[in-house]
Amino acid sequence: MGIGNADGFAALGVGTAILLGLLGRRRFGGGNVLRTSMLSTMSHALGDWLVAGPDTRAPAPDEELMGVGPLHRLYETAQGWVLLAAEGEGERAALAAATGVDLAGAGFETKLEAAFLAEPAARWQARLLADGVSCVEVSPQGVEMTMMLGPLGTELGVVTTARHPAMEEYPRPSALTAFSRSRSVLGPAPLLGEQTGAILAELEAEGW
Repeated sequence: MGIGNADGFAALGVGTAILLGLLGRRRFGGGNVLRTSMLSTMSHALGDWLVAGPDTRAPAPDEELMGVGPLHRLYETAQGWVLLAAEGEGERAALAAATGVDLAGAGFETKLEAAFLAEPAARWQARLLADGVSCVEVSPQGVEMTMMLGPLGTELGVVTTARHPAMEEYPRPSALTAFSRSRSVLGPAPLLGEQTGAILAELEAEGW
């Protein structure tokens, strides 16, 4: 998780509050005012970072924000950067074979840094992924240009296009999950209040 997921977690918090409010109204005929905020939602989602105590914190990145350890971090290459995440024994063995670095030896992180500098990021990604090692080339652009506005999101099927009454055509995330008993409906973004009446009427018809 992280701050980059704040919008998504806040939306889940709003949706959960709405459902709880509807459930309370159905069971008790009324209820108190419900309020959510992005700050409070993220405080709960990132509780392991915000609550001090024994064994409560997740692994922390280093001061330069390269990663959480020598086998899960960013490495500079001859051209660009890669993100390495060699978690399992098989991945570590394949990484050692590809780089020629003894991962059990002293100072192996410095040797890994030198090994990655020998070839460009694209070549390391192709080689290590083929060996079952999680190693991907880092995009020089942000997630907006890489996923939403670039070709990658469309190629992976996680970005589609929609039409807004004011903004016209724009890219938007597609359904990231599939349900066993219902179909995801992803319409265009509405104007403020455009769908309120229809949503309330549907909830009333369902007995909410």
